Parts: sequence; structure tokens; C-alpha cells
Amino acid sequence: MAELTESPKEFYSLLTAAFKNYSALRFQVPLASATDQEFLVALQSNSAIPAWIYDDAQQIFEGLMFVKFARGQAGLDRMRQDVKIFKTIVLKTLPKKEEAP
Repeated sequence: MAELTESPKEFYSLLTAAFKNYSALRFQVPLASATDQEFLVALQSNSAIPAWIYDDAQQIFEGLMFVKFARGQAGLDRMRQDVKIFKTIVLKTLPKKEEAP
């Protein structure tokens, strides 16, 4: 994952790619190569993906626009917050032992 001090564009590019790849692997839907908008639409419409994930995902994907205009600490705080959101999504959606292949 990009360091928080690197460019926000690079940081969010890596964060959203990780989110897409995780979602593709976890929910077995081909989302890794989707555009950001296609990804969000798929999250909202795919019954294999828990509905609550959409709101969190949308916040992450909007993060780049926020940090683009935020100054200093506010931008860093938003990036940290979005990493926490992604981590929470992963932890809440990890397969249970009985689900594991």
C-alpha cells in the first residue's frame, strides 16, 4: 500500500485496486478490471456482495476527490480513515472456517 505521504492519486489508485482485487477474489465476481463507476454499480447490484459494503466503498472511491482539495492533515486523516474502512470490510467479509474451500 502506498505510504500516506505519497501522492493522493497514487495512494487511491493502489487502495481502490486492492479493493477491486479483494472483492473479485472474495465474491468471485469479475470486478478487478472494472472502472470505478462499473465497480460501484456492481457492488450495488450484485446479490453476492453484502449491501452495506456499497456505502463504505463509495466513501473510499470519493476519497481522492476529497484529498485533492484538502490541505495537509485533513487529507492525511481522510486517507487513514479510508484505509481503516477497507480493513474493516476485509475483516467483516473474510470467510468463516466452514466457508473456506
